Amino acid sequence: MSHYVKRNILIAILCILANQEALAYECKPEKPLLIIISDISPDLPKDSFARKPKIIYRSGITQARVEESLDEKLNLQNLYVMNNQDAWIVNLVDKKGKHFVDRNPPFSVRMPIFIDSDPSFPADLFKELQFGCETGFFNSYNSPQKELKTESGTIYEQAVGANHWLAVLTRETPTGVPSHMFLLHDNKVVSTLQYNSFFELPKINPDLFKKPENVTFTEAN
Repeated sequence: MSHYVKRNILIAILCILANQEALAYECKPEKPLLIIISDISPDLPKDSFARKPKIIYRSGITQARVEESLDEKLNLQNLYVMNNQDAWIVNLVDKKGKHFVDRNPPFSVRMPIFIDSDPSFPADLFKELQFGCETGFFNSYNSPQKELKTESGTIYEQAVGANHWLAVLTRETPTGVPSHMFLLHDNKVVSTLQYNSFFELPKINPDLFKKPENVTFTEAN
């Protein structure tokens, strides 16, 4: 069993389908990562909480941390910390949280970029399309890189899909870090993600993945 960091993201943009053969791929980030993401869907209200950035730290396959912005309407600011079998979810506003324990090894943290409840959604295909493994996922399916000219400049695109669903990665340079990620269904864009920052770190503070301090926890299981 794995811990999942779940999120829903909505967007709009036009992308190109790429043909690929399915290959076995497992997400295993080689270096510690710091990623800052935003949902930039034009359908979201300008003041929507979903538009606010989220900060992700990831170290290997067993440690992760997600810091959300403050949701002023709900008086909520969630922090998620995953470390091997332990997971803590904290509201930083009231300093209360829950502790989860995964009792089914091997322990791993999974951070899928796209999750959808539609029965046709190819969850088995996209389960390894995770934060920190974007380039590796598309390369594992031999997705050709397409160079596209836009009003703001040149972008480089790769795509993988099945069952009328398509995930598209764009970068500003052929070997650069992710710029945007898109999800299409029946040629209509349904989700997007903007990468505000993407850094591979030489090292990471292990305290980021420890049990948060000064929080009152209840056991969830």
